[in-house]
Amino acid sequence: MVAKFEKSQAANWLGSAGGVMPTWKLVVRSVLVQSVVLFLPFVARGSTDWLRGWCWFGFQFATLAGSALLIRARNPGLLRARLEHAKPLEGFDRTFSRIYLWSTAALLVVAGLDARWGWSHVSWRWFYVGIAVGCLGIVPILAASCTNPYLEGFVRIQSDRGHQVITSGVYSIVRHPMYTGLMLVVLSWPLMFGSIWALIPAVIADMAYPFRAFHEEQVLRGGLPGYEEYMRRTPSRLIPGVW
Repeated sequence: MVAKFEKSQAANWLGSAGGVMPTWKLVVRSVLVQSVVLFLPFVARGSTDWLRGWCWFGFQFATLAGSALLIRARNPGLLRARLEHAKPLEGFDRTFSRIYLWSTAALLVVAGLDARWGWSHVSWRWFYVGIAVGCLGIVPILAASCTNPYLEGFVRIQSDRGHQVITSGVYSIVRHPMYTGLMLVVLSWPLMFGSIWALIPAVIADMAYPFRAFHEEQVLRGGLPGYEEYMRRTPSRLIPGVW
């Protein structure tokens, strides 16, 4: 029985017959996409001779790799679920994706252009503030990722996975801790780059999360038993005691 279970787990990681893409290929594909994104500011900068850019790159790469390893150890099914279900089903999710992707891309391009043309003159101490804000954002992201096995990339009622309401840990403080963390991480990027102008698309990207949280809850209230009761017990969506 144990041998059969271990064999099935290995098949899930390495792939098996039936046309399902193995997890390692999904991970490689995700890493390649993330690598392209991480180099976007350097393309806009027109040079790789950019210390703040490389510090930002190193911080993002380290946190992405560390997060993936932690999720793999603490919540192994989530990694594959997020990689497999990477297509929006709801109309509001498609709108969110367009706003978020274009605004974050604009953030990275503007930061690179700012560094090329010298639009902003921001001291290095703001880089360290950005690191602090980024680390603060990573805390709820990792807490949510280790607690919630249903934390897929896009909104759906996961009846195929026995979807249940998660109320423990960081979910007892706010209903969307992952969004709270991501908003802080995005806000930290212009500070690390030292670009005042990059704050504009960063704020636009951040405002997409309250929009998504509001519409996501309409889906969850209608299709996930117990979610409405959870909303009453945990009134804050993103910021404790505020909203």
